[in-house]
Amino acid sequence: MFEQFGRAIYHRSSTIRFTTQAGCLRLVISGVDGSRATLLFNAAPGLSARVTGPYGRLVLPDVLPQRLFLLATSVGIAPYLPMLEVLAEPLSRGELQMHFMFGVRDPGEFLYATLLMGYAEKYPDFHLVICYSRQMPATPASHDHSGYVQRYLPSALKSHRVVF
Repeated sequence: MFEQFGRAIYHRSSTIRFTTQAGCLRLVISGVDGSRATLLFNAAPGLSARVTGPYGRLVLPDVLPQRLFLLATSVGIAPYLPMLEVLAEPLSRGELQMHFMFGVRDPGEFLYATLLMGYAEKYPDFHLVICYSRQMPATPASHDHSGYVQRYLPSALKSHRVVF
């Protein structure tokens, strides 16, 4: 919660992880014109906030499956970022096939694009799918798809013979 003009401003965001620096928390925040995030993007250093949560944890299983599907939209990518570091080792050894599906509105919201495309280039079993709900890139790449993640997911699962 932040205070602005004498009013309490609440903003949900996703944490990446706590850093080793005391009192420091890394957040992933997507900027939307006119949203509460505007306050955070324009804040001077030293902004004071009251933080609650986190309300749950997203963790990897102790024993990794041979195939892993990770889905995120917008700032929901945050909990996956530290996981990617852990998954790099089994990916490099060919022990894991990973499908990362990321839903965004437009190319400007493709957060951590360099990191994700780097994984796709470095690890042959890292399959990246970006779903654009509003605007595709001017020159789409093979991982770019028009629409929503939830519309793409059934065909992705079927093409990899995943049965529930």
